[in-house]
Amino acid sequence: MKLLTDYLPNKINKVLFGDRLQYGFKVNEDDADWVQWLSVYSDFYSNTQKKGIGKYVNDAGYRIFKNFNFQDKVVLEIGPGSLPHLEFMKGKPSKYIIADIDQEFLSVSKKKLDDFKINTTALLTDEHPRFYNEVTVQYHFFGQDLDKEKIEKAVDLSVTRYCGVMEMFRGFSKVKTEIKYN
Repeated sequence: MKLLTDYLPNKINKVLFGDRLQYGFKVNEDDADWVQWLSVYSDFYSNTQKKGIGKYVNDAGYRIFKNFNFQDKVVLEIGPGSLPHLEFMKGKPSKYIIADIDQEFLSVSKKKLDDFKINTTALLTDEHPRFYNEVTVQYHFFGQDLDKEKIEKAVDLSVTRYCGVMEMFRGFSKVKTEIKYN
């Protein structure tokens, strides 16, 4: 397999990929430049993805992304960063697999994927035909710096506009929803 570096002169490769002739391809964990890069990498990534051309490119992708329904799909995402695009995802994948070379991004991504759950409790009538006459749906969100306004808007749209099950239950039951920030 040929790589881009195979076709470019060393002068350009040095600018794009560092001086691989001098430093090689294996990371020296004790190298002062490497240690410094690791200390600023997360901020560099965030700043280049949320400002300027990076923000423009990402926002264009998000506009396309929100047109796909991920309900019951298996999603493999390579290089998810901090998963800023989750809020644009329609439907809940049956499985979400992430892969990244940066352990910090993997931790942030895993936390975002794990930090949401829905609990449902319901009261069943005693008389036949038995049915649920009261239903409470609790949306639980975990973490710090949660954007409560966006969360409440998303839950409201789900409850009032997009959730057919919720609408069906309203036909015969008192439905209550709660948002819990943990």
